[in-house]
Formats: sequence, C-alpha cells, structure tokens
Amino acid sequence: MVFRNPRLEHDHWGMETYIEAIDAAFRAVQEISGVEDLHTIAVCGAAPIVVGLAGYYAALGQRNIGSMTLFVAPLDTFGMTETPGLGSFVDSKFHDTVKRWPASKDRVSADELALLFAMLRPNDLIWNYWVSNYLLGKQPAAFDVLHWNADGTGMTAQFNRDFRKFVDENPLAQSGAMTVKGTSIIDISKLDFDSYVIGAASDHICPWPTVYRSAQMLGERCQFVLGGSGHIQTIVCPPGNSKASYFTNPDNSSSPEEWLRTATRSEDTWWDHFSAWCGKRSGSMVAAPSTPGSTRHPSLGKAPGTYVFEKVR
Repeated sequence: MVFRNPRLEHDHWGMETYIEAIDAAFRAVQEISGVEDLHTIAVCGAAPIVVGLAGYYAALGQRNIGSMTLFVAPLDTFGMTETPGLGSFVDSKFHDTVKRWPASKDRVSADELALLFAMLRPNDLIWNYWVSNYLLGKQPAAFDVLHWNADGTGMTAQFNRDFRKFVDENPLAQSGAMTVKGTSIIDISKLDFDSYVIGAASDHICPWPTVYRSAQMLGERCQFVLGGSGHIQTIVCPPGNSKASYFTNPDNSSSPEEWLRTATRSEDTWWDHFSAWCGKRSGSMVAAPSTPGSTRHPSLGKAPGTYVFEKVR
C-alpha cells in the first residue's frame, strides 16, 4: 500500500475516494499473497473507513478480512464531543460557524492539523517548547515521538467536509445507517471475524473510554487492550521497554471504570500480546517470496516509497 500526503490538486478526494483506494489495496494484497482473508490494521481516523469497508464486504457476503486491529480509534463519534479540548472542534455550534466559511478554507494543511493537536495540550506541546527552546535557547532532546510528530499529515477539503458530516450523523453507532458504494453495511457487532482494539491510558486526542466504546460496538469477538501511555507513545512502544505496561480484561460489557478496576496489568509493551493473538488467527508459516509484488502488481520501488520525500505543508 502506498501512502501520500495530499496536495492541493487532490482536494476533491473524499471518504469515498479513500474507501475505493483501500478496497483496491485489499485486492492487490490478495492477488500478490494468494491469501483471501487478510489481517487488517487501521489507526485513529482511518478506522471508520476500514470498519465501513468491512461492513460493506459482509453485506455482500464476501470474506476479505480475517481479523481487524484498531489503534486509538473512536467509532462512536458522539463520544468525541465530550472530549476536553477536542470536543470544541466537533461541537455542532462550531460546525455552524465553519459552514459560513468559504469552501477554500475546508482544506487542512499539515501545519494546521499539527497546531490543532498541539492546542489540545498547550502547556506540554506549545508553551513548554516556547519557554525551553525560544526563551532559554535549549535544543529539544532526541525523542522518537518528536520524530513521529515531525511527519505531518494534511487533510483534503472534501475529506474534511465528509468527516464533519460523518461526525454529525454518527452512522456506525446506528445499524444500517452507513452506506458504502450505495450499499447499507451490516451491524458491525455482527462482523464474522475477531477484532483487537487498543486504547491509550493518557490519550489526549482519543480518550481511552471512547476507544473502549469502539470495542463494545464490535461485539463479543473483540479483545480490548489498554496501553499505559499516550496517543502516539502507546503505538511507538517496541518490546523490551522497561517503562511500558498494558491492561487486559476479556469482559467488555461493563463501564470503562469497572473494566479497568477488574483488568489485569502486565509489564512491557502490548505488542507481544498482540503478536500472540494475531498468530492464533494465522495460517502456517510460509517462505517469503523471492521478489516483491507480482506480474499484475509489480514493485514500484524500495520501501518506504517515493512520496515520503515530498514536503507538503
């Protein structure tokens, strides 16, 4: 799969465009690997698109997904309105103001999106650096999360409009309310595969109770895991991290507070737990292919690709 930061000429790309692209990626991986039902991972804002596509496949009676993993991903968008800070940006009154803006303002640049997330924790992500770097002249210490943050992501105008509508309508929380390619998707609690949802204990963008709600929406076949740190730190947390921890509890029926009270705390990163979970839902090990791609889908170049070198702000 190829990822790229959208340019101005891509502003017509909306949610349907991304759904079509992910569907095409599924088909390509199936053809190259020879595997019909794939393990699927979606992070944060990509999750509603992937879950919608999974519901579309199920509505057509197609089994293209073997398991699904969601990182820090709220599916019930009404819960986002209750998030301190972020709730102000998805509130209906704010949307009424946005609707009066010129359409040209719908595009969100990588810099603007980075500022939005920083505004959710201004003391840590704005004033801390302003004092330390600008006033005191200190250089920030090398830190893997800062390197991640430096890779900003923009949002096209049409996707921004589509996502605002998605937040307002909250279709995944209502059976039959979401349509993909003109087809009503099935109730996502009835998807015929196992899912794994990861929340982050100190997440300031997607608070873990809203992500726990996603696990509840996916039904009894969903495993919810709570990582012990923030939105990015929970994901960028390789095995062997002595400071890492996570919580597990097979019962997703209770409140978030009760789930955590009765959960089991484990040391180290959740990645080993996830690897074991994923391994139980995989086939036998096979030899890696001698060359990447296939005749129909030849390799376009070495990882990580060419788009990563584009600077789009």
